[in-house]
Amino acid sequence: MVPARRWRGTSGERDFPAQADGATVEFLDIAGLVEGASKGEGLGNKFLGNIRETSAIIHVVRCFDDENVIHVNDKPDPKQDVAVINTELIMADIEQIERKIERLGKQVKGDKKLQPVLDLAQRLKDYMNEGNPASSFDERDTQPYLELDQELRLITAKKVILVANVDEEGLETDNDYVKQLQSIAETQNAEIVKLCAKVEEEMAGISDEERLEFLQSMGAEESGLDQVV
Repeated sequence: MVPARRWRGTSGERDFPAQADGATVEFLDIAGLVEGASKGEGLGNKFLGNIRETSAIIHVVRCFDDENVIHVNDKPDPKQDVAVINTELIMADIEQIERKIERLGKQVKGDKKLQPVLDLAQRLKDYMNEGNPASSFDERDTQPYLELDQELRLITAKKVILVANVDEEGLETDNDYVKQLQSIAETQNAEIVKLCAKVEEEMAGISDEERLEFLQSMGAEESGLDQVV
């Protein structure tokens, strides 16, 4: 549930009932996406299918050191972690596009009106084979692209929010991991939010006043979760 205090203040001078309910945002926790997921590694195919059903992607990236918390590659590396996920998502989309091109190649023989979609699908495939996401494709506002995306629900066409999961010290100052992620966000035109999962867990269930006091003691004014929603 999006807190009413958030959206009540985003609509200018309009008045809302004191007990107004916030909008509802549903989060799907899709863990376990590893290198090779697009080829079925781990539970890759299942997770990739779940991602296609979402409206946006929130990519939580570890940005702290702790020898007691295992990392799949032994040590946090935001640049590598993001690159692995992006590559798998791009490859998954390319596979979908290739299948569509094959179908269109047969269908266009009986329906020439499908030729623009087929041509665009080929251009999009070539573009993504260079390591680019669909979200930066120049023709994404054209009718052939919209028709293609409506059917395929391209993963890399979705809005992305990068979440830097830091330790408590990282809430006050940006460590090198966070700076790496900020640089990545700029190149990908993605939004970035910083939060501490441990702190978010500790704040669960306390009042707004207590939350604010707790956050201020940590050098923050708003929780990372509130920023995300």
